[in-house]
Amino acid sequence: MRYEVVSVVADGVLGHAVLDHEGGKFTSLNLFTEEEAYDEARRHGDAERIKRHWPEPDDREVEAIMAAPGFRKGSETLAWARNRAEEVVARKRAGL
Repeated sequence: MRYEVVSVVADGVLGHAVLDHEGGKFTSLNLFTEEEAYDEARRHGDAERIKRHWPEPDDREVEAIMAAPGFRKGSETLAWARNRAEEVVARKRAGL
């Protein structure tokens, strides 16, 4: 497991942190409650899964989403909309 919730101790438990085993460091300088730390670890894990499933710019699913009427919001730039469409596809492929 890449991310592990650990207790930070000094004369008792001060809080919890998330350790990134691959990076060899904590993901944040913040201390969390145990529940918050597990949520933080899950978010980091989800982000890794999304990165692994990120589509190519010319992906057909991305193009289909971009072509859908009403997908672009107001004054949203084309680049921002494309990035949002790519994230939609990546999350779907990652099962999130």
